[in-house]
Amino acid sequence: MELKELLTTITQTVIIPLLIALVGYAVKWLNAKANEIKTKTKDETTKKYISMLNDTIVSAVIAVNQTYVDALKEKNAFDIEA
Repeated sequence: MELKELLTTITQTVIIPLLIALVGYAVKWLNAKANEIKTKTKDETTKKYISMLNDTIVSAVIAVNQTYVDALKEKNAFDIEA
């Protein structure tokens, strides 16, 4: 096995799933922090912008995830492991 093949295998089996898991935890953490800030502040404008920012980030993460899934479907590589 060549080094390039080994790195590709490691990337596909370890790094990509790890990044996906980290993104999931990051979204949960952002939601928790946004809710914490909203409960601590009394300013409605700040609450509104925190909600908008949180919604934007979550939507972006979902869109990127869907793009990844669509790419797997196009390659017919959408299996349990992927």
